[in-house]
Amino acid sequence: AADITIATPGILTLTIELFNDFSYQDTLDQIKGLGLENIQHIIIDLRQNMGGDGFAVIEFLSLFFEEDELLFWVDVDYVPAPINVLLSQIHYGGPITVLVNGRMGSAAELFASVLQKKNRGRIVGQNTEGSTLLKQIHTLSDQASLYLTVAKVYAHNKEELGFKNLVPDWILDPSED
Repeated sequence: AADITIATPGILTLTIELFNDFSYQDTLDQIKGLGLENIQHIIIDLRQNMGGDGFAVIEFLSLFFEEDELLFWVDVDYVPAPINVLLSQIHYGGPITVLVNGRMGSAAELFASVLQKKNRGRIVGQNTEGSTLLKQIHTLSDQASLYLTVAKVYAHNKEELGFKNLVPDWILDPSED
């Protein structure tokens, strides 16, 4: 789930600690409640995001891109497959700033990488760890989680994203984090 605040009118801040099945719907509900027309800028804080479900990221990205736009490619069993935007109930087309650092997990890096590579958002913070792979989370009967890497990930231009750290557009000193 996302922690959502509005400290300044028109600026929506989302703090997402893990991408999961609820990330998209929780954010969608909040944006609809506030009114899309009242949001002039979205700041997404991923600095403590441990990653999560790569498929939840695909759904979440659909809030910020036009339907059917190519987001990235995945390689499952050496067969490249395009991943396009899913149909979303809303589309936010305004400015986006994403806060990043080296403590992020792969799904968070995937989200930020797609926004940066497609010139859809500005990335601010420190270099990330570099573990962009598509993972799927399975909850076991004892409520433990099993993370499975299911695919390599490539940018829309087929540049490999896995094991490359994301370099922010604006680098901040860690003391400013």
